[in-house]
Amino acid sequence: MVAAMYDLPEDLVAILAVDDVLEVASAAAGQWTATAEILAAAAAKHPELTAQISLHDNAPAHLLRLKPIAYADKAQLDRFYDSVDADADARTKMSEVAREFDFSHNISESVEQVWTRLTGRNA
Repeated sequence: MVAAMYDLPEDLVAILAVDDVLEVASAAAGQWTATAEILAAAAAKHPELTAQISLHDNAPAHLLRLKPIAYADKAQLDRFYDSVDADADARTKMSEVAREFDFSHNISESVEQVWTRLTGRNA
């Protein structure tokens, strides 16, 4: 399957990510060249890929909320903060909690769950 080939160009990934065949779209959404825009389009076309797409390094901010916080890096958290208009205090609290998580500690707690617990605000 072409969509699963390594190192596909971005323009081809963009086409394949919104293919009608779910398996093709899923493979394309896993490509490292998939941008946030491509991934958002894939999630819109195939909502069943939302969880998979939230794990991608380039996941759009509105899907990062679903990512387990143990797997969210600083750049991803910064995109999430921007999407929820987080103030400096909320960013600091959330970043401190995120640093405490490691891959063996409650990896199922999502960015959104931690955000809501710390701030009382929905993402």
